[in-house]
This record gives sequence, structure tokens and C-alpha cells, in this order.
Amino acid sequence: MLKDQFPQMKGLQDPVLGTKLHFEIAHGSFVQVLHDGSLHWVTVGNLFSRDNTVELYDSLYSSVPMSIKMQIASIIMTNERSVHVTIQKFQRQQGGVDCGLFAIAAATDLCNRRDPSTSNYKQTEMRSHLLQAVKYAVLLPFPSESVTVKSKTVKAVQVPLWCSCRLPDNGEDKMAECGGCDDYYHKTCASIPREVFQNNQKAKEWRCRDCVDTSQ
Repeated sequence: MLKDQFPQMKGLQDPVLGTKLHFEIAHGSFVQVLHDGSLHWVTVGNLFSRDNTVELYDSLYSSVPMSIKMQIASIIMTNERSVHVTIQKFQRQQGGVDCGLFAIAAATDLCNRRDPSTSNYKQTEMRSHLLQAVKYAVLLPFPSESVTVKSKTVKAVQVPLWCSCRLPDNGEDKMAECGGCDDYYHKTCASIPREVFQNNQKAKEWRCRDCVDTSQ
């Protein structure tokens, strides 16, 4: 619904794409609901931030799991060496089942150029509000009261990005350092031979594709 109502807004893609790192790259301002792979929903966007910074709205936690870092990196696909994630001050949900409602509420506010940090949602009315939106195919901002916040950012997290894929080190795929540019590359992305990880001399000699092409 939000995609239909705000066709110029980047993001707003099927969250399933994010879990597979198949997002289309969002150039410019974007809003996106993400699933962390563990029954939890959050919203990210960059409408109120500087370049290479993404705001995270989470109604339950104050940390950034690796699955969310990976999805953020995949949707912005920056050539910078890192991306900054600012965890925004956001209303805490009561109970453990309404994170999806809060994520949609934050996304709706952002699409309407409203700062979710200043919204105090009426949680008992959120579910019926969403049902009405589905019924009439129009999603309006969720019932809320405005609040004043002195600082909108709870915590800032710097996420290093590596390799030609421009994703973080998730700790699962082996990485090797290029002896030419000193950047790190994932084994699967750069087709790094097994011996590079088994022999120190081979590791020192290994070069990424760009460095090999430059030297020829």
C-alpha cells in the first residue's frame, strides 16, 4: 500500500528480498521494513540523516544484529568503507508480538515525512487501524500523540564494509586481505584459492582482481 501511495519513495520492497540480500539498490531517500530472521521487525530509512547514514527504528531492542547490518548494506550498496547506523529513540512496545505494527507505523510516518521519534503510538488501536487500512487499501499515519525528545539518537554504530560485494564480515565466509590494496575479500565473492588460507606466503602474495588488472 505504501508503495502505491508513495511511488517516488525508494525502498518499500518485499522484506523477503532482504533476507536473501536481493534488494534493489535504493538511490536517494528510502524507507524499508526489515525482518531480522528471528521473528522481529524493524524499519530503516535515511530521510533525516546525512550521507552514508541510516536510521534504525526498533520498538524492542537497542542493538543492530548482523542480519540487519547485512540488509542495510545490501540496500544502499555504498562504495564507502563503512556505513553508519543510528539507533533512533523510538517508543517501546508493550509485550512481544506487536513489533510488526510498530515497524509499519514508523514506515508510514517516514513516508509522510514525519519523524517516528516524536510519535507516541496508541498501541491498543494499532491493530484495528491496520485492518481498516487493508480494508480500504489506504494506509494513514497510525493514531499517536506527539512527544518532545531532546536527543533522537540512542546509539551510533559504524559497520565496516568489505569486498566487491560491499557487505560486512558476517563471520561465516572466510576472508583474505589483498596484498595490493589492503582491502579484505570474501572467499566466495573473489574465488580465493584454498591454499591462500593454508599458507602464509600464499596469503601475502594474493591479490584481488582489480589489483591484478592494474599491475598488468
